[in-house]
Amino acid sequence: MGLTFTEGGSSRPSRPGRPRATHAVVEATALFIALVAVPRPAPAADSLTLAQAYALAIGNFERVALAEAEVERTRLTPYRALTTVAPSVGLGGTYTREKDEILFGGTGAGSLQQLFGGEVVLLPKESTKGFVRVEQPVLVPQVVPLWRAARRAVEASEEAYAFAKQETGFAVAEAFYGVLRAQAASRVAEDTLNLAQDEQRRAQLRYQVGELVKADLLRAEVIVARAKQAVTAAANRVRLAREVLSRMIGTEVLRDLEEPPSPDLPADTADTGISIAEQSRPDLRRSERLLQAAIEESRRRIAALLPTVAADWTYRRTSDETFADRDDFWTFMLGLRVPLIDRGGGLWLDVKDQKYRVEQARLEYEALRRDIHLEVRERWLQVDTLGANLVTAREESNLADETYRLVSQQYDAGTATSLEATTALIDRQRARVALVDTSYGHDVAVLALRRATGALAKDVADGEPVKRMEGER
Repeated sequence: MGLTFTEGGSSRPSRPGRPRATHAVVEATALFIALVAVPRPAPAADSLTLAQAYALAIGNFERVALAEAEVERTRLTPYRALTTVAPSVGLGGTYTREKDEILFGGTGAGSLQQLFGGEVVLLPKESTKGFVRVEQPVLVPQVVPLWRAARRAVEASEEAYAFAKQETGFAVAEAFYGVLRAQAASRVAEDTLNLAQDEQRRAQLRYQVGELVKADLLRAEVIVARAKQAVTAAANRVRLAREVLSRMIGTEVLRDLEEPPSPDLPADTADTGISIAEQSRPDLRRSERLLQAAIEESRRRIAALLPTVAADWTYRRTSDETFADRDDFWTFMLGLRVPLIDRGGGLWLDVKDQKYRVEQARLEYEALRRDIHLEVRERWLQVDTLGANLVTAREESNLADETYRLVSQQYDAGTATSLEATTALIDRQRARVALVDTSYGHDVAVLALRRATGALAKDVADGEPVKRMEGER
């Protein structure tokens, strides 16, 4: 929402016998008001837009980068779940040297020497052995719930990433509108200073011809001093607002900001907004995914109580065969494991513990859901209140402008005092500052409502992340 203040300039009636210097001041004032009435030029073509600020923040802000890294990390967890049923292959080898070789002989009928055609080595003096072992889980009841829990964790991290982008986008929008608000307030302060200096010059001329007392001249000088302080403070607020925006988007803001169009309401009623929020809020969807992941983890822990089956195949080679250790030999085993009392009943405690974790996740989800309902209604009422205040602020600003114009004419005609003129000028400044604050505050409130309903997440996600814009550094 751009603010352009306009004035209606007209020649002021002059009193008979007024000094020519006073007439010159009146004409200069009319010329100044006419110049102020010219609308502000449109922003330059290379000005920074709000959409570009969103893209820069997503590409540079640390919170978004951390959430994105978490997404990449959690995408590995489904593969980790599948490794529980993947085969394991290992190689091994040993070299052994004994003090003495042990042989088992005998020459009788049926002796080992006769059966094996020579002396039987029970323990060779030196031997080198190697083996290949393959282990393959055959039945692992935990794998399905483990994989589902991993998928829910990935979805939760993706929703957390979307939520981080939305929160960053809203912070950027606040900073963006903060710069625009500070710039508009600075223009009001500069405008007020120019008018105050004009009033001071008029007071000086009238004091010189004896139409004003010293107190009126001092009052005009005080107003100018205060206006200069206001200009300095406003300029510093603009610098600070630009620093805040630069911090958010990760690059120094060197260009002018383009006034964005007023944001649209995400819904016609608060109840419709609540329905949209239940479908669109990334943090609520994340909480739902975490609840589903907790349920799957509970199922996995129950599955850990069920039997498991695994196959084992080992192939061996040895440099010296013995009675019990054969060369070029393999072994296959199929094993069944039934956990009866594992870790002193620790598996049963794990099941009980996860049951409470599921209940906690469910309560957290319901609490967040109710908080979102309240937040949407609160933001809706805030937008409604600021909308009404904006209408009033515009009327007050117009009335203050008209009052100052009339009082200034009366002051020139001698029917209004210097105090009335300075009071009208101060009221005009306050009304314009209030209009600036209310108008930009209303736009930010609408964005806060879009954030509360989750609509802002789509606004931010529509743009591609950007590390640096052309012309920025």
